[in-house]
Amino acid sequence: MRCVRRSDAWPALIGGYLGLRPLRFPREFRTPYGDRMTLETFHDLVTVWVVFFRDEYPVDLSHRRIIDAGANIGSFSLLAARVAPEARIIALEPFPATRARREERPRVSSGLPALGSGAFGRPEVHGRRQCA
Repeated sequence: MRCVRRSDAWPALIGGYLGLRPLRFPREFRTPYGDRMTLETFHDLVTVWVVFFRDEYPVDLSHRRIIDAGANIGSFSLLAARVAPEARIIALEPFPATRARREERPRVSSGLPALGSGAFGRPEVHGRRQCA
């Protein structure tokens, strides 16, 4: 039900997630906050589903420091930046190929800083967001 409320593309996303209909990748996903992300694989869809529709990673406005260890494509970091805009977010992704995907794509469509390109363990600072 959350998918229906949080995405105007819910029929395709539900069908693709459940394996009821094939999805073509890459495809654009618009977050509930209006940001756009490119989903390149089914695994990206699963990541987005867990972060934005299943609410498995709760974030509160009062959170001031958030560590996204294993940041993958940055879905949770993006959610955290929207829900807790004053938080310092440290996004760490140890796999260079995954980190490169996160950095190459346009992450945000409405003013949030892009995630950085530091090596694992050596974060870069972008405004109040700290990303590696």
